[in-house]
Amino acid sequence: LLVSDSFNRADVADGLGSADTGHAWTALLGTWGISSNRAYVSAGAGNPMTARVNAGRADVLARVTVVDAVAGSASRIALRISDNDNMFLLGVAPDSWALHRLEAASFNELLTGAEGADGDVWEILALGSQFVVFRNGAQVGSVSDTFNQSATLHGLAVADSGNAVR
Repeated sequence: LLVSDSFNRADVADGLGSADTGHAWTALLGTWGISSNRAYVSAGAGNPMTARVNAGRADVLARVTVVDAVAGSASRIALRISDNDNMFLLGVAPDSWALHRLEAASFNELLTGAEGADGDVWEILALGSQFVVFRNGAQVGSVSDTFNQSATLHGLAVADSGNAVR
């Protein structure tokens, strides 16, 4: 286990503090906070609004539970982040999901699906150039992409303020 965070700490509207494993969260865009043991964006505009930690490794298995999803909006796992314009994003909405490569601020869709529900547990395995996406433990897609293979920053992202993940 490299990084883990339950967000089980006092509510705050202006920072995520440190993960349970001691890794410091840094907001790249948006004001991130904690409410009822959930990370969320309390203020800001832009897409994506991102918070990240340095896991020290590019190859990871990242997991997120989507809560309070809003139709037409997405909560995201952000992987292999260089900056707010360069990363991979697994976006999940109440009824769909998509994996994008965000390169030079341009979104490139790599995978997509029509599954999804509030409360789903989503995982993405990034291993070398391979990405494998899981919903509630079942594989729903895989793709190969060599972009940003050495980036060790990973985290959370949302498209709109108010969305929460845990």
